[in-house]
Amino acid sequence: MATTPKTSRNNPASRNTPVKRNRTSTVTASKSKTSAITRMYRHPVGKTILIILAVIVVFGLNLLITLNHFERFFILLGVEWIVATLVGWIMFVFKDKLKA
Repeated sequence: MATTPKTSRNNPASRNTPVKRNRTSTVTASKSKTSAITRMYRHPVGKTILIILAVIVVFGLNLLITLNHFERFFILLGVEWIVATLVGWIMFVFKDKLKA
C-alpha cells in the first residue's frame, strides 16, 4: 500500500484558523507627511530663517507696489506695522483668555 509522503510544511489554505502575518511599518512614511516648512518652523533656527524670509518678501512686495517712491513705501510699511501689531495683541488677548 503506497502512502503519500508528508512534508513538514503546512499549507495555510488547509488550516481552519486564520493566519496572522506581521506587517512592518515604515517610519519614513510618517516623516514625509509633514512639509519642509512645518519641520523648519519647529526648529528655532528654522523659525528665525522663515521670519527673515517673510520680512524680505514683505519689503520686496512693498517696493514693487510703490514703484520705488519711498514716501509711499514708508507709509505702506507703517500701516502694515500697525495692523500686524494690532493682530498680534488681539491674538495674545484671546489666547490669554482661553488659558484662564
